[in-house]
Amino acid sequence: MTRNVDRSMTLIAPYLDKKVQATLDGSLFDHVPATFSFRFCNPSELQEELDDGYEDYLLDWDRQGLVPVAAVASAEAPGYEFAWVFLDWREEGDQPAVIVTTTDRWDDSTGVENLSALHLELI
Repeated sequence: MTRNVDRSMTLIAPYLDKKVQATLDGSLFDHVPATFSFRFCNPSELQEELDDGYEDYLLDWDRQGLVPVAAVASAEAPGYEFAWVFLDWREEGDQPAVIVTTTDRWDDSTGVENLSALHLELI
């Protein structure tokens, strides 16, 4: 694993194999305010999932600097994951920014300062 994947695993460890939700205002997903479910998993496994379904959209992404850590679904429709959370290690530092993509917005223009800004809750 790369250094950034190792650091990402450390940051997401409290959420792995847990039910995680957040009630958000809608700005991250171009959606109405709602509660969302986050499926945190091993970044290497999530990258494989993304490659299987969305490789064409991620061809120009910095795979060393942007590490996928979670898939997102509406809490009301948990079977349909429409967004993904990436930790952005492109800037030096111990705390990465967070980038959020959706099935219809594959860029790094939307995110938050860090994971705590998502107000994640274990349920």
